Amino acid sequence: MKKITIFILSLLFIFISISCRPDINTPSETPESWSELFTLWWSGMNKNYVFWSIDSPGNEWDLVRNKYLPRMEEYGKIGDSIENDRAAMTDFFDITKTLHDGHYRIEIVNNTIVNGSMLGIKIQPSMYRAMLRAGLSDEEALRAITGEKFDLYLQSDFIAENTFTILENTFGITDSEKEYGPTENGTRLADYFSKAGYYVKSEEKEFSLLVGLTHDNILYIAFSGFDLNDIIEDETNPELASSIKALLDTYQSILKENETNGQLKGLIVDLRGNGGGNPRDFDILWSPLIQEQLSVAQLRTKQSDNRLSYSSWHDFPIGPSAKKRFDKPIAVITNSMSASCSEISTMFFMAFREKYNADVKIFGATTTGANGLLDNDISQPFNAGIFIIEPYIKEVYTPSMQTRYIDGTIYEGIGISPDQNVDFNYNQFMQGNDARLHSALEWMKSKI
Repeated sequence: MKKITIFILSLLFIFISISCRPDINTPSETPESWSELFTLWWSGMNKNYVFWSIDSPGNEWDLVRNKYLPRMEEYGKIGDSIENDRAAMTDFFDITKTLHDGHYRIEIVNNTIVNGSMLGIKIQPSMYRAMLRAGLSDEEALRAITGEKFDLYLQSDFIAENTFTILENTFGITDSEKEYGPTENGTRLADYFSKAGYYVKSEEKEFSLLVGLTHDNILYIAFSGFDLNDIIEDETNPELASSIKALLDTYQSILKENETNGQLKGLIVDLRGNGGGNPRDFDILWSPLIQEQLSVAQLRTKQSDNRLSYSSWHDFPIGPSAKKRFDKPIAVITNSMSASCSEISTMFFMAFREKYNADVKIFGATTTGANGLLDNDISQPFNAGIFIIEPYIKEVYTPSMQTRYIDGTIYEGIGISPDQNVDFNYNQFMQGNDARLHSALEWMKSKI
């Protein structure tokens, strides 16, 4: 899943009292044994992991060291034994698989070649949780993480339901683009929309965006990631930038026109399979819905290397750009791969509903539970975040800020549950029967 990159510079003043570490916490010595690597990683996690208030409110992390260090000492030198290397990697899997951090990713490799590939393992707790939800056992999840394929997992919404597959299976759109305008009679797209525009490059998984207006004047938007500003500003791909900007201009202009003519009957925001990206896209997407600043979440980070030393919580607001607040029903569709900025967006609509008593309903499935904010600055000004241990741990990918909803609820590692759960049926979905979209549309039409 994609990172949430901290870009909103106005938030930085909140944390000016936080002490900074001058450089990334990368050990100067090179580990040679599994016990040395484990000790360096354990210490790195002790300093850089921001979710200890959830995962180790007491001495749980110390007990992990006490349990696993003797085992790592028994495995000896890295690369001396394939059997021991695999056992050590399995231990890392067992330690990290239940971490709440939904962004967490660790990749461990060594120089041993097995069956033509370098021996290694990439562990993501969010992926592990998705495998269990799909019906895999713990042992099968480990095998899946190391490369074995299981249909139960591959046909789950975590893998199979995303903007690319929605555009193809639900709307009959493959690699192509269309300027916003009337739809062609007899097409699946016309079954849903009187007007639509889209850009999709499924083969490259480059980006996809669809803006449509249903026959009942319900505005629909789906997009594969929060990369909109980055794409528009990217001078290396002017075709993509121009297409995406034109569609977003259309989306904003429809909302703007609605402020005066009230033509829209509702809005559907489809966040299925959207793994996040850059929160500055909120200005493009959600600011046109509000006429005053709306606090949607709260953030905090670590104040020192101490595990449980945190700053106070500070509001995460989204600013307005509308002259009149959007006052029609809103349906939000999520799935188990709606993560990061998608989850903060879901919080936006929850806060919107609570503050204005707005008619908002969330459909689909529980989200990923990955809403911590990441910072790409390896100097780690927030005393937490990404670190590496060369040459065996290429990256420990973890946020530098902890996020909670405005009411104090922490969804990290848990996810946000929909108001109406709609089961995912892979075979039906592949045949074009999009139950989650249909549920949202039926509810929306009942409001007209």
